[in-house]
Formats: sequence, C-alpha cells, structure tokens
Amino acid sequence: MALVPQYLRADEEAQIHRQFQGDKWRRNNQVLWSGILRDEAQSWANKHEMQTLTTAMGPLMDPSHSLCLQNQKSSNAWGKYVKGASAIFAYYISRGERVTVLSPPPPERFHPSGQTNYQAIEEPIVKGLLGTSIVSQIEMVHPTVKGAEDTYYQIWPVDDTATWTAKFGELGVQKRRWRMVKKKGETKKKEEEEEEKEKAEEEEKAKKDKKKTRKAKKERKKAKKIAKRLEKEKKIDSKEYLKQYPEKVATEDDR
Repeated sequence: MALVPQYLRADEEAQIHRQFQGDKWRRNNQVLWSGILRDEAQSWANKHEMQTLTTAMGPLMDPSHSLCLQNQKSSNAWGKYVKGASAIFAYYISRGERVTVLSPPPPERFHPSGQTNYQAIEEPIVKGLLGTSIVSQIEMVHPTVKGAEDTYYQIWPVDDTATWTAKFGELGVQKRRWRMVKKKGETKKKEEEEEEKEKAEEEEKAKKDKKKTRKAKKERKKAKKIAKRLEKEKKIDSKEYLKQYPEKVATEDDR
C-alpha cells in the first residue's frame, strides 16, 4: 500500500507482515476501536476471544520484548509506527468478510475531526478505498453501554443504526468531550521537527564516534613505536602490550 512507507521502514513493514502471516491470525476475528479507552477495547476483545492490533502484533507491541521497538523510538516516531501497523492490520482484515468496530453509542460514535487512526487509516482500507480488498460488512458494538455489550449491528454497507437505537434509545448518552486530535498539517510539522531532531542527534553521535576512533588510532600508532623499542630491548611482548590499544574502539552502536 502506498500509505505505509510514510510510517514504516521497509524492514519494519516486512516484520509486521511476517507476524500477521503466521498461525496466530484468526480470519474474521479482529476488532477495531475508536472513541473508547484502549483498556476497554482490549478487555472486550479478550472476553470475546478476538484480536485487537495489540493482540495481533504480539511481541512487536510488548515493551518488555526485545522485538518491540517502542523503547528505541521517540513518542512521535512510535506513533508513526503504530499508524503503519494499523494500516497493515486493516489490510489483512480487508481480505476477510467482516470486522467488528467498538465505539461510543450513537449519535456521536466517532471523533468530529475525522483524524483518529480508525477514521483516517483503518476504515478507508477495510472499505477498499485505498485499492485493497473490501470486507462484506462492518459491525458495531458499544461496550460502554450497560446491557449492550454483546449487541452487534451492521453499519456498512447497510446502516442498521436504527435497530440499535430502537432497542436502547440514547440511554446514558451525553455530550461527549473528545480528546484533542492534531490536524494533518500540525502532525506533519511535528513529525518534521522530530525527524530533524533525530537527524541532529545521529550526526552528533557520528562525530563523537569519529573523534573517538581518531584518538584510538593515534594512541595505537604511538604505542606501536614504544612496543617495538621495548621488545627490541627484550623487556615486553609487543602483542601483549598492544592489546591495551585496540584497532577498533567500541562506539555507541556496538553496545
């Protein structure tokens, strides 16, 4: 998908594909969510033995696992990674027949900005708007409404919202206070600033490593002269002496 490279490196994308192509993927058993808490979505999915993005990603989203890149990335870079993972997750979902979406109840099911990961990335993909396959239907569930936790209804391509409201009305529905979501332009500017910062840090690290290497080479050259003289005088073994002055010094990347 043309969307993915703006979020993921080629090796990161390949790693996520391998994860989803394994035997852990359960066709037509995935959950997308928007407007509710992550823990609420994960708890509902676990109870119904379904997969959220976090479930499907397995070790790739477990900060305690060596395969997870979260601790190696800035918060902004990790956010981009999650967006890319969301796109690939939706792509694999689109190859099935249906998907379940968790959200607050109508009339305000989705963020008014339209810029959440579900609205801007996942939904267009499962609907085939970005050249992918198309699911046959999108089902909704509103787990935050008591008594409606297990009530499914279709929202696309046929909108059966009326069947849900006929049963539950606007029970417990209040004017929502949505979290702030950055506009596309603001997000891009932030990403560019973050990339510039990371680039500057990489350049600074490279300068330090280069300086350290130059110093080590200079010290070794001097040590060779001393070792040669001392060995001639039969006072030392030059090889043993030069072990103190390695040809390659450890840089930050070697640790």
